[in-house]
Order: sequence, then structure tokens, then C-alpha cells
Amino acid sequence: MKLSRNDIETLKSMGYLDKDISQIGQSIRKTEYTKDGEKISAERAREILGQRIFLSGQGRAAFHGTAYRESNGGPTSHIFFNVASEFFR
Repeated sequence: MKLSRNDIETLKSMGYLDKDISQIGQSIRKTEYTKDGEKISAERAREILGQRIFLSGQGRAAFHGTAYRESNGGPTSHIFFNVASEFFR
């Protein structure tokens, strides 16, 4: 998954800087997403959480290694973001 222009603008509206965007984009390819203990794709995580919640989780995970987000509306889903350790080497 690649960040769209809309994603970049959303991240900037959250306070991320231009220099942060590259690391967030790279982290998407290195992140393992799990929902209720099962691995899911970035696309599925985004579908469950919606753009803004997904990007907030990805932004946090890109700089802190992990993040946890819950979906809004409908049955609550819990998504755990775990960036592969080699990303930080």
C-alpha cells in the first residue's frame, strides 16, 4: 500500500511534518497487522478502521514500533500494529 495525496494531507492535518511522511509510508510495508490474534493486510486494517484512525495508528507505529487502535461504529474491532524490528536497525 502506498500513501495517497489525501493520506499525506490527512497526516499533515494530524501534525506530522513533511520529513515524517517518508518514514510512515515505509513503515506500512514493514508493519504486521493483527485483528483478534489473526494477521490481516494493511488494506483490511484500513477498511476496518477507516482512513483517519488507520493513519493515526500507522503514524504512531512508524515512530514507536507499535500501536493499537479500535474501530468506531458497528461491532468494535481491535487492530494491533507492529513494525518489524529490522525497520529500526
